[in-house]
Amino acid sequence: MAKEEQIKRQPVSLQLLFQKGYAEEPLRQLEYEILYIENGRGDFFWDNYSDNVNKGDIIFINSFEEHYFRAEKSGEACGFYRFLFDVSALGPAEDPCRRFFEEIRLCRFLKMP
Repeated sequence: MAKEEQIKRQPVSLQLLFQKGYAEEPLRQLEYEILYIENGRGDFFWDNYSDNVNKGDIIFINSFEEHYFRAEKSGEACGFYRFLFDVSALGPAEDPCRRFFEEIRLCRFLKMP
């Protein structure tokens, strides 16, 4: 996406969607994202790190954080639930809920046993 397009684009307040596959090239987005892996497995990359993820894992992705996913070639097809939201969906800047969310540090990965 061209830099000019990124600047003009407005964030999505709230969006929940299911998709087969995920970006295999680095991307950044305005929204925060909670990604639930419904099917499949592979490696999830963000900044200069990576981790193996599997069915049932939940990943928290910060706004503007570069990230992408590489599915295992021999594994089952990957399916993802994506919950995208802009922090403004939690209320105005002075709202206690929004201030609390902006100040916490979430664990990036929630692994299922």
